[in-house]
Amino acid sequence: MSTWLLGNTTVRSPFRLIDGLKVFALTNGDIRGTKEKELVFCKALVEGGIISASFEAEDTSGFSDTTYSVGRKWRSALEKLGFIEQFNQIYILTENGRNLLNSQTLQSDQECYLRSLILYSYKAENSDNPGGFFSPLMLTLHIMKELEIRTGSSRISFQEMAAVIQLTFSYLDINQSVNEILTIRSNRQASLSKKKFDRELYESKSSKAKIKAPSIKDYADTNLRYLKSTGLFTASGKGICFIDDKKIVIDKLIAMYGTFDISQSDLKIQKGAPLPTDHKETNILLVEQLEETLNRNRILFEKNSSIAQAPIGEIKNYRYHLEELLFENNEKKFAENQKNEWDEILAYMDLLISPKPISIEIADKEISIPSGERPAYFEWVLWRAFLALNHLIIEPQQCRRFKVDQDFKPIHNAPGGGADVIFEYENFKILGEVTLTSNSRQEAAEGEPVRRHIAVETVNTPDKDVYGLFLALTIDTNTAETFRHGAWYHQEELMDVKILPLTLESFKKYLESLRKKNQVETGIFDLKKMMDESLKLRETLTAPQWKNEITNKFARPI
Repeated sequence: MSTWLLGNTTVRSPFRLIDGLKVFALTNGDIRGTKEKELVFCKALVEGGIISASFEAEDTSGFSDTTYSVGRKWRSALEKLGFIEQFNQIYILTENGRNLLNSQTLQSDQECYLRSLILYSYKAENSDNPGGFFSPLMLTLHIMKELEIRTGSSRISFQEMAAVIQLTFSYLDINQSVNEILTIRSNRQASLSKKKFDRELYESKSSKAKIKAPSIKDYADTNLRYLKSTGLFTASGKGICFIDDKKIVIDKLIAMYGTFDISQSDLKIQKGAPLPTDHKETNILLVEQLEETLNRNRILFEKNSSIAQAPIGEIKNYRYHLEELLFENNEKKFAENQKNEWDEILAYMDLLISPKPISIEIADKEISIPSGERPAYFEWVLWRAFLALNHLIIEPQQCRRFKVDQDFKPIHNAPGGGADVIFEYENFKILGEVTLTSNSRQEAAEGEPVRRHIAVETVNTPDKDVYGLFLALTIDTNTAETFRHGAWYHQEELMDVKILPLTLESFKKYLESLRKKNQVETGIFDLKKMMDESLKLRETLTAPQWKNEITNKFARPI
């Protein structure tokens, strides 16, 4: 007995593979074999900002991963999902890899992952019928569909994925797995300590699977992430359930593929599996359902009354457009609800502040930050905090420069060339810049681009005050000195850019003070006032003094 795993735990977020694919496309594909070849992809990933390492282009002595395993794991993930393949010893993009690389929307990204994961296979293991290969995705769809039939809900918990579903290796065991899930639910509900029950469940299952209990949870987390990348599932607690608007596709996939043996199929993962949405009739059904959903939610859209007679490509584009409108509306709902999510927002800040990877329980969820994704989560939690402070005059998606998935979790941190997040109000703007760098590297990496971003926005917004809020775990004194001067030349004219360097801990204390005093409603205006007061002190204080005064000001109760 063992577990199946989609992708690998090095690339725990499937959407990061898109960035890896972009980096791969810049190499010559000769990335396997000798040390020098293995290093090619490692360097490309580092230079592309996908992974971090401490070696220079001509010197690998400082690279802690002396076997370059991280590059191999990225290559392996891309190859296993069929996005790259080896041809005459050289890796090349596959048809589905090119489609993913050229994708412009979350919806088309998800379609590429779905085509891949249908054909992502493991050897079946069942004593009654050994042999053959099964699709973990299709297996999960069958289990969740059977649960929906029996209980009225497709929802599966994190524990059920970890202890049952990812340990199931045959379509023949679908009913047995559903029975076990229902038994676990009953026993867990009756248990006096849910934590103890879960711990003993993991220990029992990990012993049978011959892996450590933490690993079985790591695999479950990764599997749930890859399953959600298909666009068929959404988060439900720490588990997942079917997306209502995708049940047509789910039912057709189950009817289309059933319990097929991938080893007996001519389908190739490098091309991707055919989908129900390749057919005109399915797209028209989905369009009708989306139009009904948009009307029910009173979302305005321009209906295409002749879409049924249009070519399938035009129908798909129209469907993508309607899905995007629904996504934007859901993001507005997410933004409006952030005022009720302060416990979780502050908990994520604690996760970022903690020097060691930890997890925190919030209500029915256990939250953590996946390895390698701290920069993205730093930007994301700042975005959520300002959404909760409210009073914005722009849409929530206009405030972020990073991409989010269907559950509004970050896919990757914001690209260069601008502030990480932008918050606009009636009379002012606050541009958020975050970093995990520290010491003198902080000033070298952030001093120039942060001033430039704020200066450009100041020039482009002459009728409003523009502020830069620079957040870091620690503020280096040299960084504070650079921002204290706030100097930037635009067309030979000296500008004074307003940038406040602040630790995340100080910002968190300020937010906690707002909640304690029940002053969240006016919090954004109090923040502007405190920034103004702190910026006035620049001329009379040294950098160390200014840092201390800012820290003290934000630590004092409002």
